[in-house]
Amino acid sequence: MKVSRCVAFNFLSCLAVLMVVFPMTAASQSVCSQNSLTSCNTQAQAAYQSCLRDNPKGSTVCSKGLATQTAACDAKYGVCAAGSTCQNGICINPAACSTGLSRCGSSCTNLRNDSLNCGACGNSCKSGQLCTAGACVQAASCNQSAYNQCAALAAKNDKLCLASVPDVSKQTCGTALYTAIAKCTTLYASCNGSESLYPAALLLTVLYAAPGNASSVAFTQSNSEGTTTSINSTFAQNSTFSFKASGGFLGSGASLGVSFGNTLSKQNTSSFQTTVTSSEGIGIKSTSDKVDHTQDQFYLLLNPSVTVTQDGYTSATYTVGTFNGECPDIINVSAAELMNPALMGTAKLGKQNICGGVLPGLSSLCANPSQCAASDFAQFLALDPLISSDTTQAPADTNRFVLVDQRTLEGPDFAGADQTPNTFQETDATVISTGHTESQAYSVGVTIGGTVGTPGTGFSLQIDNSNTFTWTNSTTNTTASGTSTQAAVTLSTSTVNCEESVDIYTDLMYHTFAYVVAHPACPPASAAPAFTPQLSGNVTTPKGPAAHQLVVITLADKSVRRVYTDSKGKFTLDSAPSGSIQVAAGGASATGTIVAGKASVLNVQLTSQ
Repeated sequence: MKVSRCVAFNFLSCLAVLMVVFPMTAASQSVCSQNSLTSCNTQAQAAYQSCLRDNPKGSTVCSKGLATQTAACDAKYGVCAAGSTCQNGICINPAACSTGLSRCGSSCTNLRNDSLNCGACGNSCKSGQLCTAGACVQAASCNQSAYNQCAALAAKNDKLCLASVPDVSKQTCGTALYTAIAKCTTLYASCNGSESLYPAALLLTVLYAAPGNASSVAFTQSNSEGTTTSINSTFAQNSTFSFKASGGFLGSGASLGVSFGNTLSKQNTSSFQTTVTSSEGIGIKSTSDKVDHTQDQFYLLLNPSVTVTQDGYTSATYTVGTFNGECPDIINVSAAELMNPALMGTAKLGKQNICGGVLPGLSSLCANPSQCAASDFAQFLALDPLISSDTTQAPADTNRFVLVDQRTLEGPDFAGADQTPNTFQETDATVISTGHTESQAYSVGVTIGGTVGTPGTGFSLQIDNSNTFTWTNSTTNTTASGTSTQAAVTLSTSTVNCEESVDIYTDLMYHTFAYVVAHPACPPASAAPAFTPQLSGNVTTPKGPAAHQLVVITLADKSVRRVYTDSKGKFTLDSAPSGSIQVAAGGASATGTIVAGKASVLNVQLTSQ
């Protein structure tokens, strides 16, 4: 478009021409467009320059004309008036708020209950106050209903913000929502009360019986792994917890000469891990050549306490200890005794004299303390999945139970001969993580000791069932780098000519060891044919057999098995896939081939012992 030349005396006439080019719109629907504003100002500048060329001495007149035209451009195409919004290039007035709501800025709100706009826009209630009927009144610092009301209002205002001001950025509405929620938290979620809960019992660990009528397993304070437990299931699902270690939480169990401690779990901050901390350790002695899971041992703490301290509306930290700081009331009991409480006797059912005090016995867990039944202990028996399992088969749960070793149980060669105990340190340090996680929960009775502080004010966490407390044990198929469970194991029997291979599994739930004998041979069965393993061999030195020597077997599928020789230097492997194998022991190795349906023999000769 060509701009008309303007002279000083007819500049207003020229201005009128420009007005025709850019007509004004109604005030209620004025155009809001940066592009149009820029174009209008460009035309005004062109007219100004033309005026100067035609009127060298009329610069003042030209300047006034430019100012007038620039103001006209701003009025036509500039920003919308206060309270209006720019929608599709048109300035329009905002939509009216619904009945009962008032507009405060870009949002509609109820001035009767909005703590940020109480009675009037911008009138924010002080900390600890609640907006009621348009007035700020004092409110409780940990008030669930008030917090829910405040948060719901903030969410509603956020939706109105996005709906009534479509051109405003989501960040603006989001910032307003965040500010409102923070205010709600300050006003009504300042929760810092504590609650003491006293569960009836806590299962510390489970020990599994080994084969061999003279076998034993002992755990010591060298263990860095243990049972991982959390309390989250006791409370409503929206609650979160962080465990706070408070030192050696259990001290020493005088009746057992054993102590446990708790530390922050390596899995997550909401769990704690129970480990043995005393030099005496804990253990289990076997009385049967067969794997007898009725002899598995359960270690129960009968006076646990849990102190929960809120640090937010739905969050808290907690510590675990004993009731009123008493000595730990720890009793170990076998699966057979739990299945038939009459076997326990008063020594375990009755009161316990510990540290000069009288503490509960196992009868405290019974519905009728004078006549305990197996049903009173069913929740603990259910935590041992091997009690009813086939002891010749690998545990069904391959994520929880991981094979770590194979050892030999041997008896004397003839009656009257000395036993040949196989003693070694077992560890699960070789477990490779798969990242699989699983858990098991059990419930016990609970006593709630009362709120510390103002009841109903500082503590708002909801307990799902006031009659029971739920512990949740969990495991991830892993051991932390540089840490492991260790146990001193002795496999031994007095049975003559007994000889069998024992597969050893680590239980990652309790970090203890379980045992499987795939082909029992103690006592030897005279009528049944002897089992022939897929692979066998002997490891020898120039001086004779290499007894209890580690043998590492790499199979055709690239998997690796660790076995040990017996007292005569012999090793066996029950089954293996067909293909080439390598057997390594003591720095020497040999290779061979596994053929399906045939027994293979591969010997290794060590150059020195």
